Amino acid sequence: RILYGVGYDGAGFGGGVEWTPPVTPVTPTFSGAISWNLYQVYRVRLDFSGLVGNDFGLAGETRYRVLPEEDFYGVGPESQREDRTTYKLEQTLVPLTANKTFSKKYQFDANVEYTKTNTYSGQDPEWPSTEEIFTPEETPALDTGAEMVTTTLALSYLNFDSPGDPRSGVFAKVLLGAYAELTGLPYDFWRAYAEFYGFLPV
Repeated sequence: RILYGVGYDGAGFGGGVEWTPPVTPVTPTFSGAISWNLYQVYRVRLDFSGLVGNDFGLAGETRYRVLPEEDFYGVGPESQREDRTTYKLEQTLVPLTANKTFSKKYQFDANVEYTKTNTYSGQDPEWPSTEEIFTPEETPALDTGAEMVTTTLALSYLNFDSPGDPRSGVFAKVLLGAYAELTGLPYDFWRAYAEFYGFLPV
């Protein structure tokens, strides 16, 4: 199938292709997209759900993306719009996801993802490149890149009248995540997250 756009702000007009061959029980998907501003995204995904049963989901993938005109304003709440700079981001992501559905209303999700990030001089000619304004001391990993492993566990409750087009019902989710930086940079942290919303018929 044809993909329209790349999916990132500033990418400009673009598109690509996605192909999922009719192969079971392991179903592969291949996709790639590029934009006018040379934003690029490539993905290979393997869905193992056919091996583990209807109530289980299991998938792994590799994604590679190039974002040449990303914006950076500084670190933290003291950042200023007038300090806008540009940088190029190259990132490899390797997530492995698993989920289990209980009673058709509860879903447990587990995710482990490896991420490798490198930054380079930005390619937006309207703004200075980030390394020209900010030093590596101000922005750790600016000159060395970073590697991270993320582990998240989530439990969701779904009770909709129609999952594809809900008009009434509720959704709730709680998530706990651990983020570990592998090269010694000060980016380890934990994240706890919860959300709830409902649909009311009118």
